[in-house]
Amino acid sequence: MGARFPPWAHFLFAVFEPLSCFGGYIFPLLDIHKFIVNSTPNVAPPETIHPSSIVLAGQLGNIYALLGFLSFLVLYSTNDPNVLRKYILVYCFSDINHLYATYRGLGWDTLVNPWAWQNVLTWGNVGMTVFMFVNRVLFLLGVFGDATVHETHRKRS
Repeated sequence: MGARFPPWAHFLFAVFEPLSCFGGYIFPLLDIHKFIVNSTPNVAPPETIHPSSIVLAGQLGNIYALLGFLSFLVLYSTNDPNVLRKYILVYCFSDINHLYATYRGLGWDTLVNPWAWQNVLTWGNVGMTVFMFVNRVLFLLGVFGDATVHETHRKRS
C-alpha cells in the first residue's frame, strides 16, 4: 500500500517539485556567480563576489538537493495520507519564509512586479513559490480531493 495525492497534486508535489529542487541544486553548481547575481534582479552586479556569498549560495544549492531527495523519499515511501498533508503544511511554512527572504533582498516593489523579474531565478523564487503555495493551500483545503491509500502490487504468500 502507498499514500497517493490526487492527480494534479501528485504531479506538482511528487514529480515537478522534487525535480525543480534538483534544478536549484544544479544552477549554482554550474554557475555560482550567475546564481548569486541573478538572485537580485534590477541591481547592478558587484565587481567581485564576496567569498561568504559563494559559500552561502553553494550551501543553498545543497539544501535544494536535500529537499529533492527528501521529497522523493517521503512521498514515495509513506503509506499514510496524514503524512502527505503534514508534509505539504511544512512546505507552506517554508514558502512563506522563502518569500520573506526574497522580499528582504528585492524589496516590495520588485517582489510584487512580475515585469521586474528579469530572469529565471527570480521567476522561480517568487512566481513559482507563490504558485506552489497557492496549490498547497488548495490541496490542504481539499479542492483537489484528498490524499488516499491505494493498493500497489503485493507479493502473494
